[in-house]
Amino acid sequence: MKQIVITPEIEKAAQAYADGLFADKRSDFVQPLKGLQNLITDLKEVNDGLADRDKYVEYVERIIKEYKGLLTLKPTKFKEYKDEYDKILKEDRLTVTVKHRGRSLPDSEEERKGLAVKSGVFYEEIVERMHYKDCRQYLAPQMKVIGINTCVYCNIYPALSSATRNEVYYPFDHYKPKSKYPFLCTCFYNLNPICPECNGHKLDDDEKKGYQLYVDSGKGRDPFVFEIDRRKIEEGNPESVEVNFKARVAADKTLCDDYNKWYRIEDYYNDTAVRRDNYQMIRAIDSYRGSYADATEASLPSIVDRRKLFLDVLGVKDDENIFTDLKKKLKVDTAKDARLI
Repeated sequence: MKQIVITPEIEKAAQAYADGLFADKRSDFVQPLKGLQNLITDLKEVNDGLADRDKYVEYVERIIKEYKGLLTLKPTKFKEYKDEYDKILKEDRLTVTVKHRGRSLPDSEEERKGLAVKSGVFYEEIVERMHYKDCRQYLAPQMKVIGINTCVYCNIYPALSSATRNEVYYPFDHYKPKSKYPFLCTCFYNLNPICPECNGHKLDDDEKKGYQLYVDSGKGRDPFVFEIDRRKIEEGNPESVEVNFKARVAADKTLCDDYNKWYRIEDYYNDTAVRRDNYQMIRAIDSYRGSYADATEASLPSIVDRRKLFLDVLGVKDDENIFTDLKKKLKVDTAKDARLI
């Protein structure tokens, strides 16, 4: 919904994630590098009929070699790395079925010979051995550190986790899909906190593109804006209040329309119960709209701290990171329209 510029604080969080990933697991846990090495063993020992087998081995060897760096690889490097991996295996070769005997293998070749041979999709075997499903609990604490407490797609549902139980109640969405970028399946910057609702809708359409949350430098894009029809507010009927999701500039209209369709933004924000909450929020903002701040400014120049006023009204400190609070973007956009900030 709005991009985040990668700051030193975020880089530190990404590194903390990489350093701590699976470090607390018991000795019987098959660490990613060991699991990937076992996949290479299986490629060599039980895949005699696999065309270009050496290329599959090379692909996995490259992941092993670059593993630590891949965990914190920044988005500006994604294409460069993808091009290099594509030189080894094109995308369509990643879905080939390979034979394997599991993530854990005995060291002895004689013992391995007696194991049952199974089949699996090549890229899925990589993702499984890199433990994507287990990395959520290591990502969640770092999300809290950098202030991502909501779904980054809708901003209306929370990203919930339990510190006491070490449980995470929300999934992570891959900006670059696992099927084409298996080497990035546990990369910090490729994983976006997403609520189950948005995640479910996203799966409905194979043509959807991921949303790049992080940018390396400059100013993150904020292409969308919420608009309120204040005539509806004046009617005094909370259930008539309507939130419109718009593009800031005409060039982003198609993106906005698609985003709204993919993630049901207007559907969520115009739900009956949510409308009532929106009504109260907008009334709170409008009670200070223009006249209060402007009149005070006119009589006592430079005395009005509009950002403090915004904090007092809605409890939101700033408008840079919109993911610290639920519906923060709606609050910020409405407050800006009311010249409260």
